[in-house]
Amino acid sequence: MSGSVDRTVRIWDSATGQLLHTLHAHQACLVAAAADRDSSRVVTGDESGALHVWRVESGTLVGTLLGHTGAVRVCAWPGEIVSASQDGTIRLWDAKAATVRVELKHNGLVLACAVAGDLRLVASGSDDQFVSVWETETGRSVAEYWAGAAIRSLSWQPNGRCLAVGLVTGKLHLLELQEGSGSGGSD
Repeated sequence: MSGSVDRTVRIWDSATGQLLHTLHAHQACLVAAAADRDSSRVVTGDESGALHVWRVESGTLVGTLLGHTGAVRVCAWPGEIVSASQDGTIRLWDAKAATVRVELKHNGLVLACAVAGDLRLVASGSDDQFVSVWETETGRSVAEYWAGAAIRSLSWQPNGRCLAVGLVTGKLHLLELQEGSGSGGSD
């Protein structure tokens, strides 16, 4: 799958490299995309804050998720759709109902998010220089870390206890969540 400034999504056959579908629905430049667990559907996000859900095999638009007021910078679909936006929010969506199940907030533009492998935690990073870790089920904050610079990227270790934090300065911080404490970290 690829997205473009021409507002299209292209679905490719990974084995042959052949273009399968060119999808049109976005009204702004495409900046984020993610596939569901079995790669049968994809979600795409654009500069206007809109998210579109597509069926890969047929190339049909399944639904549109609206609510962000700023550009969607990151989206993921490990079990449910997660989107992060420049409007300062991270949203966990009920894709079937096309509604926000949980909304989380930063004090700045959200530039990164990552969902832990066990799906119970989502981390978000912002230009407010904070990494926040939230429970996906409740939206409860379980940890917060001030990194000293805007967050550029996040990646969980498969066990969900260690988080790599990439900063705009080029530094990398490694955070380890302490079991039961809800916080922790080192760089």
